[in-house]
Amino acid sequence: MQKLCADMPLLLMAWEDESPDNLYYLDTRSGVIKLVHQHLFDLRDLTDEIEKNRERFLYIPKPDRAEMRKDLRNYMAKVKSESLLPILEMAFESPHSYMAFRKILEKEPVELKNFLEDREKLVRSRIDEWLSANGYIHDASFVNPLDELSEEDDDADQHDKDYEDEDDDEGDTDDFSPGRR
Repeated sequence: MQKLCADMPLLLMAWEDESPDNLYYLDTRSGVIKLVHQHLFDLRDLTDEIEKNRERFLYIPKPDRAEMRKDLRNYMAKVKSESLLPILEMAFESPHSYMAFRKILEKEPVELKNFLEDREKLVRSRIDEWLSANGYIHDASFVNPLDELSEEDDDADQHDKDYEDEDDDEGDTDDFSPGRR
């Protein structure tokens, strides 16, 4: 198993995004989540990068609707307020049952908090299974290889910037300075 440190909040969001227009990829070298959407300005560059580095990017699967509905029903069994159950049942009439379920729970802050905590644990366990099936393990303390490179690049960029600033100071005697002919 290879370690990686993924952007977990964004990975959780991507994992639950039901939109068929949004495709997400996990960069296994940086931990960054890449969004592919037809209206992105740099879509061609992004898709070229993913195509050229297929072994580096993992497609993040879309949520399974049947599994999602089953999860919501399982959570309903934990709801303490009997009066809330018929209202939650209406969420299953929506094409986006998860969002409808969540919207209904917004009126009950304690239930919403419990639901979101429960949901995050469940989704994290599924993400861990998915990563494991692809030969990776999430480790929040792991420094991704590109993180190390980007730190080096930042140092090099700062050095280049410092050098450019020195050059700019020397160039103050050009003919375009105020008061010069």
